[in-house]
Amino acid sequence: MKKIALTGPTGCGKGFVSEIIQSKYRLPCLDCDAVVHGLYESDTELISKIGLLFGNDIIVSGTVDRNKLANAVFSDKEKLGSLNALVHKSVGRYVDGWFSECAEKGCSAAFIDAPLLFEAGMDKSVDLTICVVASPVIRMERIMLRDGIGKDSALGRINNQMSNEEYISRSDHLIINEGNEDVIEQLDGILREEGII
Repeated sequence: MKKIALTGPTGCGKGFVSEIIQSKYRLPCLDCDAVVHGLYESDTELISKIGLLFGNDIIVSGTVDRNKLANAVFSDKEKLGSLNALVHKSVGRYVDGWFSECAEKGCSAAFIDAPLLFEAGMDKSVDLTICVVASPVIRMERIMLRDGIGKDSALGRINNQMSNEEYISRSDHLIINEGNEDVIEQLDGILREEGII
């Protein structure tokens, strides 16, 4: 079974590509952001460590209050780094287990949608990386629409991530998703080239 990662900066449309993978090709795709949200509610070891690191007022009814946590790390790169180190380990364990389950089910390939793939070092756990990119202007419009935020906030999110060029240079394949390209055709070409379909 091939382990494949989808990555790319915020607003590039990874979710759209993930939907195509699941609906058209009937291949599993795990949303790593959803995994993190689930771990904040269920991984007692992670929750406890976050409480120790950032203060127990971040833990509400036994789960991590994501808004309080975001406020605690938002402008502190050191705290954010500490949080990411904790979370990436837990996500990595979860993803390894999920890939094993997919292999046991006889899947020919399984995908993860991992925005922080390289930062988490998870690129070492996959056979193939596909990055999805779009221009910063298009991404900004999508982020503002998706998250209901202003231009400055959207720009802040874009500037906090690696550039398109860095994603492209570290990936095996590229999908351009600016709205006027045929994403299915691009994905189809990649999956055929890799012998997945």
